[in-house]
Amino acid sequence: MFRWLLYTCLLIHTTLLAAEPGKDTVVVSPAVKQQWQALQADDDLAGWIYERINYTTADPAHRLPVLTGTEKEAWRKPRTDEDYGAWLDLLVNLGYYQLYTGNILSSIHYYEKAWQFYKTVQPDQYDVEEYILQPLGNNYTRLGDYESALYIQEQCLALAKGKQDTRLIVAAYGNMAVLRRSQGHWQRAIALCELGLPYAENNPPVHGLLLNTLGDIAFDQQQYDRAREYNKMALQQFKSVSPAPHVAYWMESAYVLAGRLETALGNYPAALQYFRQALAITEQHFKGGRQREKAKIQVYTGHALLAQKQVSTAQQAYQQALKILLPPFRITGTGVLPEESWLYAENTLQDALEGLSATYYEQGNTILALKSMDLCLAATAKLRNEFAGIDSRALLQQENRRRIELAMRIAYHAYQTTGQNSYAQRMLQYAEQGKAQLLLDEIRRNIAYAALKDKDSLFRRMQHVEQALAYYGQEAAQEKDISKNNSGALAYEMSVLQRKLQDKYPALLQSSRLTTLQCDTLLQRLPANLETILCFAGQTQWFFLHANRNGVQTVYTIDSVSQWQQQCRSFVQKYFKQGPGAMINAPQQYYADAWQLYTKLFPHQQWKADKTYLLLTDDVLGYVPLDALVTDSIYQPVISAWPFLVKQANISYGYSLQSWQQLRGRPAGTGGFTGFFITHDSSHRRIPAVVREQEELQENVQGKFIANNAATLTHFEQALQQTNILHISSHAGLYGPQHEPALELADGNFPLSALTAQLHAPRLVVLSACRTADGWLMQGEGVQSLSWGFAAAGIPGVIAGLWNVNDAGAASFMPHFYADLQQQQSPGTALRNAKLQWLTEQQNNPVLSLPYYWAGWVYMGVPQSLSITAPVKWYNWWIVGGVLLLAGSVWWWRRKPTYQNN
Repeated sequence: MFRWLLYTCLLIHTTLLAAEPGKDTVVVSPAVKQQWQALQADDDLAGWIYERINYTTADPAHRLPVLTGTEKEAWRKPRTDEDYGAWLDLLVNLGYYQLYTGNILSSIHYYEKAWQFYKTVQPDQYDVEEYILQPLGNNYTRLGDYESALYIQEQCLALAKGKQDTRLIVAAYGNMAVLRRSQGHWQRAIALCELGLPYAENNPPVHGLLLNTLGDIAFDQQQYDRAREYNKMALQQFKSVSPAPHVAYWMESAYVLAGRLETALGNYPAALQYFRQALAITEQHFKGGRQREKAKIQVYTGHALLAQKQVSTAQQAYQQALKILLPPFRITGTGVLPEESWLYAENTLQDALEGLSATYYEQGNTILALKSMDLCLAATAKLRNEFAGIDSRALLQQENRRRIELAMRIAYHAYQTTGQNSYAQRMLQYAEQGKAQLLLDEIRRNIAYAALKDKDSLFRRMQHVEQALAYYGQEAAQEKDISKNNSGALAYEMSVLQRKLQDKYPALLQSSRLTTLQCDTLLQRLPANLETILCFAGQTQWFFLHANRNGVQTVYTIDSVSQWQQQCRSFVQKYFKQGPGAMINAPQQYYADAWQLYTKLFPHQQWKADKTYLLLTDDVLGYVPLDALVTDSIYQPVISAWPFLVKQANISYGYSLQSWQQLRGRPAGTGGFTGFFITHDSSHRRIPAVVREQEELQENVQGKFIANNAATLTHFEQALQQTNILHISSHAGLYGPQHEPALELADGNFPLSALTAQLHAPRLVVLSACRTADGWLMQGEGVQSLSWGFAAAGIPGVIAGLWNVNDAGAASFMPHFYADLQQQQSPGTALRNAKLQWLTEQQNNPVLSLPYYWAGWVYMGVPQSLSITAPVKWYNWWIVGGVLLLAGSVWWWRRKPTYQNN
């Protein structure tokens, strides 16, 4: 087949070099032009396309613009089977060449066009699996968009099974296993490999591919002996056959794994030998191509050299990787770095720049180390812009946290040794780039939705897809059968829509590296009376930065991270999540533990009465009720007299300065108060405390009150868009395999995932329910709770519970909060005052002064003044009516003599 011959030529081509930017003009000889014109005169579209492909193949480095201009120069659209095949080959070759030259985004663009065109025309005998789907899926994998890649590989597997093509079946299983491994789903990855092995029994290369994938999985699990065994068997399979191009590529991957294994085990000379073998295979079979793979081998080589303290040689390896990936980059001397404008979305770029930063740090060159890390983070921002799925962005966030921690350590060391505050500011800049990036993306996206509502069909379609995905998320959260849903296809469509929107509105949804100037502006915009304490939880060190609008004031760290994390978890679990028993039975022990945590967290803090404090928590600190800590070591038996932190400081919480400022800039909302109350449990038994809470609030707050059967999902979604203060008195829990937080309403659960499709939001949501600020911990994002979900939907303030809040306590506590809110106080201040009032009212029952009963509610949000009024009491109307009647009677009595005289 001509297409197969053409692909063979592409695979063995040895002269391709990355074209220089801007070289998009090709001088075509008159004879070639005449030949093309003759084909056009004969209306031979297919022949014209193939001639242009052949012309480009002879010198692709310089003639690629001819191929990219073919679509535009075509005089008509394809209309025959031969035309369809030629047009598909054009798009496939464009995708292939763009990847070969390192332009992965353009490669994805052309493969996606080919896939869409194939589905439209469906020509006979076209190997769509091999020519379109596998390269497209592999591109998504290279980019890190695992959800899209998985969907494409699933399509490929289904088509391959229909054709009974064992080689493609095994390749699809292998690719899907790689994806599951990249997501950290090791057992699923192993299961996929095992499904593919029966198809590979008589095919050594694909058998070796699956064995090496199993080795990669074992390596990720740090099962190095098992990984080495799989790797050796894979190499034996590859060596048993002639080295065809695809076999050579798989063999190169096996040598890379062998090198990484030896690096992990400390056998550095052996590791370097394997990396040299991998590079030799690449040079032999793909000279001028597979640039990304060559660069990655250089990065792994740099890691092995750096581990041996061969810093200068490691630095050269990282520079060589950058030279491969960035054609304009030239190594002209020591300390030369690439331009930020040359960077693009590529994982290996990040790795090379991170490694380069580490070498400069080892050499004591702090300035170049930080500049290299700045470039690394710029590449990360570009990569994040290409991801549609939250799972892929979450994985990128986790990887980026490790890089952020390195940058923080470098800047902190410079701050300690020089005393220059500019390095403290730099630490804040880095920390912000490692905190709540997913939340920031969601907030910005919701703002964009609101701005373009009903103005763009792409946005409307994206909203519908999001709502469908939220529905499937709700089904999963309720542990229903989701085997027949099409969430994979919808997730892929989301990816395509996001790319289209990025092309259409390039500045609207793009994120970028946080610059020093932008970070300074974040601080300068803080209120004058606000102090912020930011926590960044690294794997080896926790960093705390105390800042205000004048800049970073102090920096300190906590070491022994594992021990510290366990201390926080044990404190929360023992005294709060397991109920008040431990606190009641041993108040003095609780006091000692609370004091120990306080001194660790705030060793030199001086709280000021005229200041408010914003705590930007991280990791397990998001579970700790800071108000419940004590600020003095001397124990006293009267609990209400304990020096709780809530008495010293007015504290609210946030996820990051960037997300906090975004929420602070939201416009004022409309509407009043709406409350939802589930006053009966699942057995239809009355819950007296919730009934009491509803009655008390109706006595003190004017608004809409929706209870029991009327508290439906539909009414709740309407309230999200029509009210300014939303109060929810219902229970919440963690549901489904992902332990997703969800509110329990009359006709079902409302999960966190459903919040992302909301275009409008209240100013304040009060979650008077258990564990509404609790959830699963996502590295870099904090606790994934309903509080996080409401913030992502653009709600500036949320009050929620950290543990199973006592219902009777909520019924008594909430009226105090709303009474203070009616005095135009910020929700954070009103919540604090309600806690202080609670402590003064529990003289007859000192046990209720224990923090379990009042410290569970926290305010996550910005300072704001909300309009809320008290209802007019019914007896006030009787009084007004009586006064009016009396006044009328007096008036009539005084006028009566005049009427009689007349």
